[in-house]
Amino acid sequence: MITERLIRGYSTYDLGWAHSVETWTPDGELAGGLYGVAVGAMFSAESMFHHATDASKAAWWR
Repeated sequence: MITERLIRGYSTYDLGWAHSVETWTPDGELAGGLYGVAVGAMFSAESMFHHATDASKAAWWR
């Protein structure tokens, strides 16, 4: 569940740890993406979503 505490944690962009990657259709529609945390060389995707098949996988590859 997305709680207020989780929102506050991911809204602290000035630390540089939270990242999101989106994929878009050629028509400009959101196709999918992911968000997660990067610490050093490690990146952990917290959540992936898609509106088009495999769009979150394309975001991960990116």
